[in-house]
Amino acid sequence: NLAVITGYGDSMEGTFSDGAQLLVDCGVREVKVDAVYVLSLNDELYIKRLQRRPNGGVLMISDNKNYEPILIEDNDKSKFKVLGRVVGVWNFKKL
Repeated sequence: NLAVITGYGDSMEGTFSDGAQLLVDCGVREVKVDAVYVLSLNDELYIKRLQRRPNGGVLMISDNKNYEPILIEDNDKSKFKVLGRVVGVWNFKKL
């Protein structure tokens, strides 16, 4: 169930950088714990920290504080799909 994908953009800066290689468990298809996930929302692909809310919603959080969190309400979940959980980051530095 493991795949390696490239994370693009600076929204998760602090956890991983633009172009980082991410190890993803594609067998994870629902949010059971708060963690970083690969997800689809409104047919757009994201890599974000997801936090479960008591009302059934999910808060989509960028680790870069320049981005505001997005609340996915329980009634919006039909447009939301978990594609996997990020389990590792390869931080390669060329010498």
